[in-house]
Amino acid sequence: MDQTTLVNRDLNVGARIMEALSRTRIPITLCKWIYLPELEEWHLVVASPWYDTKGPFKTFGAVTDALERAGIYKKVPIRRVRVMSPDDPLVKALQQQFRQQRDGVVHILKQARPNNGDQYSLIFAPIAGPGGALPARRFPTLDDLKSFLAHDLHLRSGSIEDAVDEMKRTGVSSVHPVELGIRHAKKLGLA
Repeated sequence: MDQTTLVNRDLNVGARIMEALSRTRIPITLCKWIYLPELEEWHLVVASPWYDTKGPFKTFGAVTDALERAGIYKKVPIRRVRVMSPDDPLVKALQQQFRQQRDGVVHILKQARPNNGDQYSLIFAPIAGPGGALPARRFPTLDDLKSFLAHDLHLRSGSIEDAVDEMKRTGVSSVHPVELGIRHAKKLGLA
């Protein structure tokens, strides 16, 4: 197996992190997996303006608090999450590299609600963007989620079924790459 290939497990961990950050409204300007050859592993770069205004320790603390509140802190390889300033040269280089692209990842997550049935969340995570909280769309039924994926995001039915099957098994799934312009993302409540 090619060790430099980002596996779905990592994408799904990233989705859980983004959903947790979305719920706490931590502003994010970049959330991107990068491969570090010197460590021979993938790291999730999370850039937030809080890094500059509140400081690195408070920002990292806010991120870990968000993960704890979401009940996923123990499932996340936290040493592979890098919280950085939007002004960091690495973050700037990543943003420049992907600025012209409108690609991103759609993450779908299932939240079990004991007495009310399952609820579903969808997050569009652009490769790079202007920042702010990662908005999540919530869907009360699986049919509502599937309809949104098909009619609003225009995803292929095979991609939808694969993602839904994985989400049913693991609670989270990702579809990538997805091209979504900022104007359309705003119209859909995803930016």
